Amino acid sequence: NVHIHDYIEEVELTYQRLPGYEHLSQREYALLMGQKLESRRQEVVKERYAKGLGFAGKEALLKTRRGVVPRVTKTSTAESHRPRVLSVCNKRRAECRQWYFNLYFLYKDCSRRYRLGESNVVFPSGTYPPALPVAA
Repeated sequence: NVHIHDYIEEVELTYQRLPGYEHLSQREYALLMGQKLESRRQEVVKERYAKGLGFAGKEALLKTRRGVVPRVTKTSTAESHRPRVLSVCNKRRAECRQWYFNLYFLYKDCSRRYRLGESNVVFPSGTYPPALPVAA
């Protein structure tokens, strides 16, 4: 009974101008930041080509079917940090892990109580009671 709206969160980002650029108009500031971004992009492209790597072109991207398994993907072992959260934002990654582990430990507690015979345990949203062994 989980709805997609339970997973949607709107975030509004507000940016402040970098120190030292207060004298520029908004248009001048935007142009300058765009130029800095483009020069950094060109550096990254050069570094990538220098390592013998490339980029998939438009044609290659359009030929890729949806749902195709990647040739190289991240993997984890039993000792690696879990769960793997695919976000570049450290704050969001930490929030996701905190939510996950809070839910995990709450579920483990409810599951333990349920298995001990407490029948009115309320499990966290999105989880369900474990199967009980059949009495012989």
